[in-house]
Amino acid sequence: MKKIVLITLLSSAAAAMSVGAHAEGVYVGVAVPTTHYDLTYLAPGAASTAVDGKGYSAQPKLTIGYDINKTWSVEGGYAWLGNADYAYTQNGTAGAVETKSRALYAAAKATLPVTNDISVYGKLGASENRYTIDGSGAAASLSGKTKTTGLYFGVGAEYALTKKVALTLEYENFGKMAADNTRAAAVTVGAKYSF
Repeated sequence: MKKIVLITLLSSAAAAMSVGAHAEGVYVGVAVPTTHYDLTYLAPGAASTAVDGKGYSAQPKLTIGYDINKTWSVEGGYAWLGNADYAYTQNGTAGAVETKSRALYAAAKATLPVTNDISVYGKLGASENRYTIDGSGAAASLSGKTKTTGLYFGVGAEYALTKKVALTLEYENFGKMAADNTRAAAVTVGAKYSF
């Protein structure tokens, strides 16, 4: 993971320096990613689905970045991607499942101004994802933790309220969270402050 993040940061910095523009500075952000979750669990030997939980979760995300110039930036962030709890009874046996997802990412960011106040951007990098599932009762066999590294990408828009404060709206994909192909994606609303 460290090698992927380092390569991403170095290559984006080299690409930005080749443009020849001056550095713009550091920015920080806070946002709320909203994720959709859908957990389906079929107990061993069961003929029908025991758990079929669906819903949405909104958790915080923190970012820090560096605008190398008006087009290129490097950005890192930590996102709490949601907690989900399900309780159920199957064939008279109670069970419960709780999941937690987190992601740490680093990415290169390319920005294109649309107007003086609105710009669109794309991000590409790597994400280290942590996924925890705790099962009890009939779902006790589901308990475990996984850590994966994968491709991170996002697209979004930014609206400048002032020269230092902007509102953001973006779609982010954090990639694979667990061995069972659980993936994390979010629609994120946030604010950014440039120093």
